[in-house]
Amino acid sequence: MAADDLARRLVESPHWRWMPGMLVASDCPQRVMHVERPGYAEAARWEPRLYPSGRQRDPVWSTGVFGPLPGGGDLPVLSDPATEGCLLRLARDAWDSEVDVEGYGTHSVCVVVGYDTESRAFRGATLGEALAHAILAAGEVRDA
Repeated sequence: MAADDLARRLVESPHWRWMPGMLVASDCPQRVMHVERPGYAEAARWEPRLYPSGRQRDPVWSTGVFGPLPGGGDLPVLSDPATEGCLLRLARDAWDSEVDVEGYGTHSVCVVVGYDTESRAFRGATLGEALAHAILAAGEVRDA
């Protein structure tokens, strides 16, 4: 599954919430700065500026409010280190369990949730993708 498709499924999950620090997929970088209420957050955007002559000036941070929409809208960047940290917290909350990162290699990552015989493993190309699979599976297990 492509990272964008996985991110889209993730934001539609009942276990999803935006958290400060997450990177938002966009044509210019945005970081979630503050979460107002579920579904709406304030983000800071790194915007380039130009002098009247057209020469580049130092970029500035500007803020705005956004809200993810089911089936579209804003998506997290799953490979971003700060977003991965937030996803680790979401996975712990979704499973109400510890989450261990194992096999952190160059081609895949494995995360394990639960303990002993009740544990389950999830793999992804990045830590964020493996955690996204774990979060999505928590919804499937609890719904069953």
